[in-house]
Amino acid sequence: MFQNFDELEDYPHFYSRDQISVTLLDTNETMQAWIYLIKSFKPELLKLPFITDYSSTGLHGLIYTEKSERFPGYSARDDVKTD
Repeated sequence: MFQNFDELEDYPHFYSRDQISVTLLDTNETMQAWIYLIKSFKPELLKLPFITDYSSTGLHGLIYTEKSERFPGYSARDDVKTD
């Protein structure tokens, strides 16, 4: 399954993958969870609106585009990462 998620998240080029401890609110049980993070993002991204629930058809107008249908040479890394 990691292979599929790693491809989706372009690990290790775009996101890093870390394991953290999380505590479930309903049972107070602590477990390990894997998360994907962008550690070297452009600070101006923090000034953009926060989307609490993403839907490709949402009011934000940010429609998901399959990788095969994106502009040739487009890299989201250039919009997001500093390195």
